[in-house]
Parts: sequence; structure tokens; C-alpha cells
Amino acid sequence: MTHIGYLVAGWSIGLGVLGAYALSILIRGRKLSSQVLPKRRRWMTSDGD
Repeated sequence: MTHIGYLVAGWSIGLGVLGAYALSILIRGRKLSSQVLPKRRRWMTSDGD
């Protein structure tokens, strides 16, 4: 593998890991936010309470 191959592989792996982590955080946050009682929700809704 040439130097450019190592660079591309390194960046691809790094960005892939960060992207997968960000996606897992978003999925987990959405799942947990559905468990919060409507009275306890603060900034997620704007129904004028």
C-alpha cells in the first residue's frame, strides 16, 4: 500500500468510527426521549403549556 492508501484508510476508519458513534448516540437519545413523561419534557415540545 502506498502512503496515500494509508492516509485514505486511516481517514476512512476514523470518520467511520465517529459517524457510527454519532449515529448510536442519536438513536439512543431518541429512544430515551420517548420514555420521558410529557409533563417532564421541557424543550422538546412547544404545545404552549
